[in-house]
Amino acid sequence: MTIKLNDAELAALTGLPYLPFVLYVAAIRTRMDYTTGYLGDRPRVSWQALREWAYIEPARGIRGGSPSKAATRRAADQLEKAGLIRYHSSIANAQLRMFLPLADRSTASLGRSKAGTKPAPLADTPVQRENTPKAGMGENTKAGTHPVSGSTNERTHNNERLYTSLLWSTSINETERSAIEKQLKQHNIDGDTAQQIADEVAGAIQLKPVSNKVGYARALITKAAAGEFTPEKAHAIERQRAAHRQHADAIATAPAPIANPIDREKGRAFMEKLKINLKGRPTA
Repeated sequence: MTIKLNDAELAALTGLPYLPFVLYVAAIRTRMDYTTGYLGDRPRVSWQALREWAYIEPARGIRGGSPSKAATRRAADQLEKAGLIRYHSSIANAQLRMFLPLADRSTASLGRSKAGTKPAPLADTPVQRENTPKAGMGENTKAGTHPVSGSTNERTHNNERLYTSLLWSTSINETERSAIEKQLKQHNIDGDTAQQIADEVAGAIQLKPVSNKVGYARALITKAAAGEFTPEKAHAIERQRAAHRQHADAIATAPAPIANPIDREKGRAFMEKLKINLKGRPTA
């Protein structure tokens, strides 16, 4: 695979210690999903895998080998502080997942937006829960329609957009997720309830294996459509997610360890060499 780091990535990498630099270039960036900008979906990754991918060949005067798990975590935290990665790990299954906000994504896979068309939100865009019609849409609103909730078609469109931003358990594969989202669309379930249903399924999976996740979700969706859905396990998943965010914020605000001057100099030298080697190469 051939990769090309853009100017934003190179600027963020400049001055970082050697290990974070190698971790990003040799381990994380080369295995990023170019259609989504994520690492950890296809294939899944772990801290052990990152350690092995950041292996440094021993040489005279250079201590080689794979970094420790703790050192790898610290290096990743430095990359997050530099804005090169964002943690999106799963609470339910402790899956390591990262988003690379500065990396270029494949235009061939994403397609080009038509002129005047608002681009689709990125995968890390927070779930939007606004129901207020946009300015200029009042003329198209039917008489008697509540000005806040908007028309049925508008609410349906907003809900469909929300379904693609739901947070799911990683035990639910893409086929199952698509089937559940189709059920949500058919019953026009609102975004908040849809997330509660996703969390309810995740909570059930935590307690015991669920053989038919789509069927389980379908039963919850049917209850929600009838106004009979009462979440029981979703609140625990939401609390876990909040605790994870709090932990991630604590890591992000923690002071970064002081870089070893030798490692920093190695990183600068490696950076200059990489700029020369990558200059003008085609993207993946």
